[in-house]
Amino acid sequence: MVVCLDKKMGGASLEDVERFVRDQSRSRKLLPGPISVVWHDNVVDKLQIAQAASFGVGAITLNSELVDSDELTAQIAYCKELSIEPIVMIRTEEAAKLALEKGAKVICMHNLNEKDMVDIRKKLPSD
Repeated sequence: MVVCLDKKMGGASLEDVERFVRDQSRSRKLLPGPISVVWHDNVVDKLQIAQAASFGVGAITLNSELVDSDELTAQIAYCKELSIEPIVMIRTEEAAKLALEKGAKVICMHNLNEKDMVDIRKKLPSD
């Protein structure tokens, strides 16, 4: 379940995030089981990552265009420290390679046409 906090996109409130995570955690013994909640926002600092972790989300989107490479590296490491899966939003091959080199297992290509996405994907590791 992706929870978008961007108000321009009709985003959810922090209370909504807390409720979604709580509702999913209650379904551990049910079928189907819980699904991870993804915190989707314009993350620019570690405070937002810590806040997401405090709610118990499973993953958070990080945007390679909003921070420099050193900060992105620090954000990925902080996510891993807090046991949150970083999903790095990318638009270039360089950003994708950086994210993967720094330990991100999931990247999301956005604001690209299909040809550019395919071209970037061909240049990335198959795993």
